[in-house]
Amino acid sequence: MEKTKINLKEETTNISEIEAVEDKEIEKMLKAGLHFGHRKDKKNSKIEPFIYGIRNNILLIDIFQTKEYLQKAIEYLQQKKKEGAVILFVGTKITAREM
Repeated sequence: MEKTKINLKEETTNISEIEAVEDKEIEKMLKAGLHFGHRKDKKNSKIEPFIYGIRNNILLIDIFQTKEYLQKAIEYLQQKKKEGAVILFVGTKITAREM
């Protein structure tokens, strides 16, 4: 998928383009809200390559890149687990408590 440069000063609402993708994993990620970032005024410039657009002053994270990097993280953690490493997850949000 080719990355389009987005002007972060403009509101973009082409989220329907993402929603039209027939990928069950992407659909689950969207339902979980993984594509929602911080408010536009809180943006760190280092995250620009991962921004899909802006909606209601909220940055939208590129869900396709999220899926790709999550898969890489899973593979890395699986390898570390095979090596006997201890893996610690720390969640600061109430919704992460059950994990």
